[in-house]
Amino acid sequence: MTAASPHEGMDAPAWEAALVAAIQEVTGLSMPVDASFFAAGLTSATLVGVFERLADKLPPDVPVTVFFKYPTRRSLARHLSEQAAPGAASLPEAVAGPSGRITAQHRRDIRSRLRERKG
Repeated sequence: MTAASPHEGMDAPAWEAALVAAIQEVTGLSMPVDASFFAAGLTSATLVGVFERLADKLPPDVPVTVFFKYPTRRSLARHLSEQAAPGAASLPEAVAGPSGRITAQHRRDIRSRLRERKG
């Protein structure tokens, strides 16, 4: 019997609470539920920090770029709750690697691209 992953069973309100806590810890900001991360004052660098703060809770196939595709607390929380649902699709092997997990190199590449954009 394997232990359940921390993200299993997390619904949208639980993800939203985790996002609120991580954003508060990393930035000190309290943002409205439907405000975009960037409009609320977060940057690419702070979003990477929020992602890292949530890393142990996130499904293994969620990339840091999820903050750009789902740019509000509410939309991201809904997406993460769907990803955590049983039978959720995983990333292609080309991105996630044969284990189905995002590789460390892929994360480094994403962080490098985010720093270049900020540059």
